[in-house]
Amino acid sequence: MKLSPLTCSFAFPIDYGLDVLLLKSIPVALIVRNLLSKNSTQCFQIKWPNDIYNNGRKVSGCLIEVVRSKVLKKPFVVFGLGVNLASDGSEVYGSAENLDVVQFLNDLSKALFNFFTSVEGLKAVDVVSEWEKYDYFSVGEKVCVYHSGSSKEGEYLGINSLFQPEIRIGGAVVAFSTGQASIRKV
Repeated sequence: MKLSPLTCSFAFPIDYGLDVLLLKSIPVALIVRNLLSKNSTQCFQIKWPNDIYNNGRKVSGCLIEVVRSKVLKKPFVVFGLGVNLASDGSEVYGSAENLDVVQFLNDLSKALFNFFTSVEGLKAVDVVSEWEKYDYFSVGEKVCVYHSGSSKEGEYLGINSLFQPEIRIGGAVVAFSTGQASIRKV
């Protein structure tokens, strides 16, 4: 069966700095995960920083970018999302089967608008707590971290209050920021 994607983008004006936006990239993955689960017959996990998985296979990914409107002279956050709607039968990609696409997009647009246009974010303790329920990685699991052109194995410890994954590598605990590293199961 051919992979069938749903792709969409949303743009929202923002009145806050990049420091606030950086703390929104992880919680937005929870929003997507929760709405996929609500509008389909499946349950999903989140792989840091913002990929959605089902049964060990990638179903969805999102990107966040900031652009400045030359006409309006203000910044906008652009949120892009891809969701596989039908599996290609591979071991790598899964799908959001039986997704009510219209309801999902309606719910998503409202949730994203409220989330990105507010300076307020979700409380870090709440994000970390909810993340732990749906984390693709298990605390204590062996992982490989790809960072600065090299890779190292370590032990996954979960995410901290800055939404950074913490990995024990050679006895030291190292935290990584989004865009800085990629983590894979060993």
